[in-house]
Amino acid sequence: MGLILVLAFDAPRSLPLLIAALFTLNTAGYYAGGWIEGKLAIDHRTAGMLLWGVSYGIGIGFGPGLGIAFHLFQQEARSRVRQGASNVVDP
Repeated sequence: MGLILVLAFDAPRSLPLLIAALFTLNTAGYYAGGWIEGKLAIDHRTAGMLLWGVSYGIGIGFGPGLGIAFHLFQQEARSRVRQGASNVVDP
């Protein structure tokens, strides 16, 4: 997924950091959600499953990983804009 995002946004310098962030946050969200679901599985099964989804998707895992990805891509775009602005010559 990191490679696809890097290719789509043309930001090859961000690849190692992006892959590390996506892997780490997805893994943490998956296991934290599993731990929460395990604690609630006997008495509150539905709540446990919903909280697993929240933990993985919004709280710890996939959502923050995508947030980091888009932040990295914005940094790349800002640096390109700065470089382009410094190359502009006023008539």
